[in-house]
Amino acid sequence: MPFLRADLGGDNSVDNIEQVYVANPASGTYTVQVTHKGTLVNDQGQTSFQNASIMLSGNIAQSPIQPKITQITAYAATNTIALKWACDVGRVCRVQSINSLSATNWQFATGELSATKTNTAFVLPTTSLTNQFYRIVQVR
Repeated sequence: MPFLRADLGGDNSVDNIEQVYVANPASGTYTVQVTHKGTLVNDQGQTSFQNASIMLSGNIAQSPIQPKITQITAYAATNTIALKWACDVGRVCRVQSINSLSATNWQFATGELSATKTNTAFVLPTTSLTNQFYRIVQVR
């Protein structure tokens, strides 16, 4: 994305309000960076900080990712299975399992798993059952 400066007309030494207007924004991700020149001082002349607020308008929220298993890998040597799924960063999910699709008593196979990336994976021990079915449940 192009870098846009708030001070298009020069330095603003009157107040701490700036506006950036993008007439025809391209789709994508933008980064807003707030900086200053020199040293910020308080009313006693001591080095200090300044709170900042940022207001955006016109942005459109993306649809949340519905977690679903995208890859299953079995490791016979360690009797484990790796499940991979897509999930929104920050969401919390749990893996459930069941040994028959005609049954209705899904059991939690994991505790809560926080998604730190959009692709989440977890390795589970396999059981002695011939069939095991898995699903991802979003907790929050």
